[in-house]
Amino acid sequence: MKANYILISFTLFFTIISCSSEENIEAKEINDSAILNDSKDALDTIRVALDWSPNVLHAGIFYADHSGLLKENGIYLDWFTTEVDNYQKKPIQRLLDREVDLAVGPSEHLFFYGDTMDQNYAVAIATLLQKDQSAFVVKKRSGIASPKELNGKVYVGYKTPLEQEILSAMIKNDGGDGEFISITPPRLDAWDAFLNDKGHSAWVFSHWEGALAANEDVELNYFYPNKFGVPYGYSSVIMANKKRQRTQKQVIERFLIVMNIAHKELADKKASEVVEMLKEYSDHENFKNTEFVTKAWLNIKDAFLNEAGQWGKMSDEKWTNYYNWIIKNDALDFNKDIKDVGVYYEHLSILE
Repeated sequence: MKANYILISFTLFFTIISCSSEENIEAKEINDSAILNDSKDALDTIRVALDWSPNVLHAGIFYADHSGLLKENGIYLDWFTTEVDNYQKKPIQRLLDREVDLAVGPSEHLFFYGDTMDQNYAVAIATLLQKDQSAFVVKKRSGIASPKELNGKVYVGYKTPLEQEILSAMIKNDGGDGEFISITPPRLDAWDAFLNDKGHSAWVFSHWEGALAANEDVELNYFYPNKFGVPYGYSSVIMANKKRQRTQKQVIERFLIVMNIAHKELADKKASEVVEMLKEYSDHENFKNTEFVTKAWLNIKDAFLNEAGQWGKMSDEKWTNYYNWIIKNDALDFNKDIKDVGVYYEHLSILE
């Protein structure tokens, strides 16, 4: 695809001191149709640890690379998935160990794994999704119609923070006692275990496992946490280290600007165009079945932007409600001395 060059527009006055221009570039407001165009010959590499095998959740990231938007703006994207070690090391752990510049994962990973006692902890800098796409499911043929009926049933788990606490709370809020049996196959095998009747329920993305089930004519009942008294947070945020070198910070900000544009462009594309783009971009098995990928894309396409058409924006209220629920229910073993949930995320002006 021929690259489209986009000119930058500034809405704030700024001053550049010639002897130290890098140190004196002030924050600039950049509109939706404008991105910073890097004039350097060499591309800046940004390394990203994705949260799962490549799927439609990552379509905006892949589109930005495939379309040339990232390259136009001086960025080379180096990404990998949890398949490299069968999810033995979580993306946020790779971020904290400085193996990557960015990681994708759920907000509770920040509460559980982020070390907030020093300056090396991780923070969310944008959310990939504005709408809930994460739910507990059962097969419709099981006859289970609500969470309370999961009492004594088998849950196929992932060994991830809060999953059992959230499910237990949902069962209790629905009138049950919150007791169930949990099995934990290897994370990337959990969905197959559920499909093969090793358990009654699983925690899934509607746009991935849900689409997989639909493609195999397996009907599911969905139980969303926020509909059963659990104010769940963001299931897919982009995380960075709190302390970042100035050059790294600038590259990350440019990356987010491109992500903003990429997701808005994708929203206007036909499903067939998106599906074809994914197939061209990656030869991964996940993108080979056109019918399935189409279903997956149609399920998630409206979740990337909020009602105002904005990408990446995070709500203080959503973070606070989730954080307060965790504390009130003593649902997670983390530093309770931290009173300000704001230490776990940043609002960046480039997304305003």
